[in-house]
Amino acid sequence: LEKVDYLEAIPADSFIFAQVKDVNASIENARKSIAGQLALSPPFQPLRDLLDKALRKDAQAWDRLQRWMPRFKGQFAFALWKLEVQDPTKIRLAVIAEITDPAPKTVFDELLKEARIVPQAALNDSHKEVEIVAGGPTGPCLALVNRHLIFSANADSIKAVIDGMLAPGGLAASPAFQKLKPALGPKPELLFGMDFQIYMREVIKMMGALGAAGAQQVEAFKTV
Repeated sequence: LEKVDYLEAIPADSFIFAQVKDVNASIENARKSIAGQLALSPPFQPLRDLLDKALRKDAQAWDRLQRWMPRFKGQFAFALWKLEVQDPTKIRLAVIAEITDPAPKTVFDELLKEARIVPQAALNDSHKEVEIVAGGPTGPCLALVNRHLIFSANADSIKAVIDGMLAPGGLAASPAFQKLKPALGPKPELLFGMDFQIYMREVIKMMGALGAAGAQQVEAFKTV
């Protein structure tokens, strides 16, 4: 599992997704672009100084950012395949990030300790021999598959992505994505996709559950 295309790991029914193939390469290419060269040019130095000063106001946060960013310079992906605001346990959402540090397990352990993404009283679980750290029975979860960090909204979400990691296919193999693939070019750096019809259906369903106020919003959406 050294090399995994994250689009093969996220569920085929993801209706919102994003992927960066190589964070480090994308940053370098952005710097070389016209917009990047303009942002780094002398006239924009005062703006860069202001931004740097604002970031350094919280010394601890700045230090954490400086230490953690170099460890995640590989592939990145986000996927949402079920939206259920009324019942957060039914949301299906996950983020995958490649740890480029030579000791991914050490990075994972430090992340659990420092970032506190999941509560200290986390529960340990496993799925297909992959250890899962869960923030309670319905809380956020973290897992490490080789050098691939998975963060999810809940246990069902993370188990779906682990399944995709171990048996690739997922969104990349779906008929809808295969139909779009020829238009993406040979090596797209950044991908973002949304099935707008599914998204609007989920939003309308969510608003309908909010009662009279939500029903008014639904009618407004239908006229757009």
